[in-house]
Amino acid sequence: MLMESTWSLTGKSGSAYTFTVFTKSAPLSRTGGVLLPAYAHPRGHRAGFQVNPLKVQATDNMEDTRLSLSEQTELAEQCWNYTLVLDEPDPVKQSQIAQDLCNHV
Repeated sequence: MLMESTWSLTGKSGSAYTFTVFTKSAPLSRTGGVLLPAYAHPRGHRAGFQVNPLKVQATDNMEDTRLSLSEQTELAEQCWNYTLVLDEPDPVKQSQIAQDLCNHV
């Protein structure tokens, strides 16, 4: 069962960020951005989905980061099943977005 193809999250600053949603095992681009492993599940009949981000990660290579995170047992224990991706080539902006979301999602 796939959820929506995009998901929006709001940071502490009030800025909204729209992420592309991939299954956990889907290969990602080798470009920079912000990556969030997440647990997503349906909320009930016609109620949509609930997304629980498990970690916020700024990265210069999303595929390498996904592969590295997949080796972390604590993420598997937290039921990581989707990866949210925000393409952002600028490392400074990646860090700012990750920081904005880190303590708020």
